[in-house]
Amino acid sequence: MINIILAILFFCNSSFAVGFATLKKNDVNVRNGPGKEYGILYKFTRVGMPVHIIHKLDNWYLIKDFENDTGWIKSNMLSFNKKNGLVIENNVPVCRLPTFGTEKCSKIAILKYLVITQIKYCGKKWCRIKIDQSSSGWVEKNKLWGIL
Repeated sequence: MINIILAILFFCNSSFAVGFATLKKNDVNVRNGPGKEYGILYKFTRVGMPVHIIHKLDNWYLIKDFENDTGWIKSNMLSFNKKNGLVIENNVPVCRLPTFGTEKCSKIAILKYLVITQIKYCGKKWCRIKIDQSSSGWVEKNKLWGIL
């Protein structure tokens, strides 16, 4: 399987598109090749889930998810406009302001494992996230997946 993907990447005239995207729909097929004739490896069932773009071939993107699983997704299933992060630990504090560590911050919320959150801004160590329509807070960047 890996050899087939590597051969496609090497021999085809295509472009690379490294970065992150989010899923537009709740039901997205991940295939073992760049086309509907290829088998479905698994499905994503959560809109907004971030995926890492590894490669682009025509209207298909080779992606990697937070568990390092790879496969192909059709371009119309992806959004490049939203910046979402996936919480990769349980009970992650959201701080009112970024500090020297979450143990010293004023906590305004706690995020559970695999919560999808909208990223407003990321610095070197902290990301500002949207909590709800009217409030935001700060999360340590290393607690989120889906950010360069």
